[in-house]
Amino acid sequence: MHLLHMEGNSNEDGVGILLIIAVIVTIIAIAAIIFAVLSVNQAHKAGADVPVAAGTCSCKDINDLENRLNVVNAAIAEYQNGIADVNAHDAEVGKPTMYNEGTWNDEQANVLIAIKAALPNGAHTGHGDTTTDCGTVVSADTPCLQGSFQTHENVHRATCQRVIRQLSDAGKGSQFQNFKESMTMVDVWNDEIAGYNAEIEYINKNLATAKSDTSCKWECDVDHKSYDSHEECERSCRPTLGSNIKLGFRCSQV
Repeated sequence: MHLLHMEGNSNEDGVGILLIIAVIVTIIAIAAIIFAVLSVNQAHKAGADVPVAAGTCSCKDINDLENRLNVVNAAIAEYQNGIADVNAHDAEVGKPTMYNEGTWNDEQANVLIAIKAALPNGAHTGHGDTTTDCGTVVSADTPCLQGSFQTHENVHRATCQRVIRQLSDAGKGSQFQNFKESMTMVDVWNDEIAGYNAEIEYINKNLATAKSDTSCKWECDVDHKSYDSHEECERSCRPTLGSNIKLGFRCSQV
């Protein structure tokens, strides 16, 4: 009887050990999941790469791309004006103007005026930002424009990473909450121009693709005829000699 009792305890102990192992395995699995989630969040905070999707622009995006190109050129021109003003000021005082919110906000107001003047009312647009931890946040009305804005922000992200790495190597990483604070105002604005120049490359490439797409119909605002492609419409849409029709023209999607 004593031996049978001991065998019973042995079985119970075995079950207990299995339960303990199962609990340990469960805890490890939960810990792994939590670690993975935290890793994803950290990757987002650190500014994970956001690739620009290809093939999102079609003939339906031609007007949006042309509008964005006008906006980009207007913004570049305004930043160049801002750079000229600051360079003149810096030459007078004998030292560079470092990034500061006041000067940044003043110039952003000027850029916004230039953008609004170049963008037709009701046109599709978007917004982009690069955070101080090199993350990018982009929203746009269409996937095609999303790619343009993301292309721009990826330039700033690369700059952010480079500056933070340089500050870290110099032992100055803890001195700046915003990486831009270690840059001159001119360098920050030149980085904006670099972002817009990257957009120009994206826009021109996708405009060529979109204009070769024949799945849309186009109407000329001069002769009001319909054409099978944007390229054909542009070739044919011209004012008649001697007419009072405006010299400018536009092919719009029907």
